[in-house]
Amino acid sequence: VFEDAQVVHNLGVGAAIEETLVEVWSTVFEDNLRQGLVLGAGSSGAIEMSRFANNDGLRLENTGALTVRGSRFENAILGFESQSSAPRIQGNFFVNNSTALRLSGTAVPLEISGNIFERNRLAALENLSSLSLNAVDNYWGTTDSTEIAALIKGEVEWAPFLDQEPGAGAVLEVSS
Repeated sequence: VFEDAQVVHNLGVGAAIEETLVEVWSTVFEDNLRQGLVLGAGSSGAIEMSRFANNDGLRLENTGALTVRGSRFENAILGFESQSSAPRIQGNFFVNNSTALRLSGTAVPLEISGNIFERNRLAALENLSSLSLNAVDNYWGTTDSTEIAALIKGEVEWAPFLDQEPGAGAVLEVSS
C-alpha cells in the first residue's frame, strides 16, 4: 500500500513491484530518472488519485486486474505505458507529455473512458498492438475530429468523444 507517499528523485525507477496486490492512493511519483512506478507480472489492484510527473510515469507489464483512476500524468516523454496488460483507465488527466498513453503486446485495456488528454505533443494515444482498441467518451483537448485523429496512432475507435472536460473539478481537486 502506498498512501500519501512521495516517491521522488530516484536515480532509476521510483518503485518496481511484481506479483502483488497493490493499492496506490494519493501518492506522488516525481522527478525519478526512469519510471515513477513499474508494476510487473501478476500485479493487480488499484491506482487512484496519484500524480506521475517529470519522469516516465507508470509502466504495466503483464499485470492482472488493475484500475487506474483519477490520476495525473504530466511532463513526461511517456506518461503511461501498458505492455500486455488489460487495465481499466478511467477519469485520468494526461497533460504536456510527448506521448500520453502507449499500448503494446498481447492485451489492451478493457476500458479507456472519461479521461482528459491535453497538449500531448506526439500522440495522445498510441496503440502498437495488433488488437483493436476502444477508447470512446474521452476529451481529447479539442472537438475538431481531424485534430483528434492526428493525436491517435494505430487502430483505435475513439468516437464518440466528449466535447468538454468530464468532471474537471474532481481532477483539479486531485492536483491540489
